Amino acid sequence: CPMSSLDEFFIVSFFLVTLGLPWALIGCALVASGSWTALGGVAVATAVFVLHPIPHRSLKYFRSSRLALALLRYFTFECIVNRDDPIMAVFGTQAVDAPAAQLRHLPAIYLA
Repeated sequence: CPMSSLDEFFIVSFFLVTLGLPWALIGCALVASGSWTALGGVAVATAVFVLHPIPHRSLKYFRSSRLALALLRYFTFECIVNRDDPIMAVFGTQAVDAPAAQLRHLPAIYLA
């Protein structure tokens, strides 16, 4: 899926914040005080940030935000299927849910 430079910036920022921020907080706490108490405080603060619930009223906003759409584009992949092959003809369609299609291709399970 083609991505704009702004979308790529959002993706890189997202991964830097989600994967790098806890390490940066730990490093700052150790440099600032060098004590286990500060490290425990950072661990508690990180747990609060990670485990807080997302508000249900604004769930639609989170699903349709610019960041969510950029993440969708980043994790999207294309699968090229040869429809002339009888085994792959139903791959990715509603027909894979039919019992006849599933029994014909056991032990493989197709996901629509």
